[in-house]
Amino acid sequence: MFHFLRAARHAFLAVAFLLSGVVALPAFAAEQATILSGKVVVSLQHGANLPFAGIVDAILVAPGDAVAKDAPLLRYHLPDDVRRALQRELTSGSNMEGLQRQLLDMRQALANSQKERAKAKELLASGLGSKQSLARVDETIALQQQQIALHTTTMEKTRKLFGIRLKELEGYFGVPLKEGDSVPTKLVLKSPMQGHGLTTSPDLRADPVTLGAPIWIGNLDPLLIQVSVYETDVSRMKFRSTSILSIPSFRHNKFPSQVYR
Repeated sequence: MFHFLRAARHAFLAVAFLLSGVVALPAFAAEQATILSGKVVVSLQHGANLPFAGIVDAILVAPGDAVAKDAPLLRYHLPDDVRRALQRELTSGSNMEGLQRQLLDMRQALANSQKERAKAKELLASGLGSKQSLARVDETIALQQQQIALHTTTMEKTRKLFGIRLKELEGYFGVPLKEGDSVPTKLVLKSPMQGHGLTTSPDLRADPVTLGAPIWIGNLDPLLIQVSVYETDVSRMKFRSTSILSIPSFRHNKFPSQVYR
């Protein structure tokens, strides 16, 4: 059977980074105290994800450190192959040149068709042409106009998508960017939420660090300890009854807590 104990707020701040604890339930005599082992239950946690593989320059947070939302967690730079790929993306931009050339060709074809229509209309007026020939030219013109409209829509969507991508890259690099800019050499990984550092990956010193969440941030207010309780001890546990929390990895310091659930 599982029960939760909640440490007092001042105790939570001191032990936020610890992952295990020992709880002593109240008893009539100290020697009758029940000792239970448990673990911290994090109510909310988020991983800080690396958007690119990177080489870590400095780790700015440790387990237990309080962090604000968007606070820097680590500084890193890009491997050469990743930097070159991003540079090609920024240099080529939305690739509007090719789309604009296609649009010019479409407009030139439309202009030629409109000239053909004028000639077909003159021939029809002189009795040398036919309505069918003029109708075929009109159909061609209508089709070309539709193609130009669709192509213009595609160009606008492409431009917007590249603008969204630029905003995304600006969020990663922390500086304004525009098409043709050089890729910044340094990046900062920011905290996704306010809380405390929970864990840092042992692979942070790898070369390079791969994609993923090398640092996890969690909400430890309140600090909840989940413990297994023997059936013989269940009757001694009451909602909001006090207990003593001892953290072995924190020099066995003791903190007041309450039975929460």
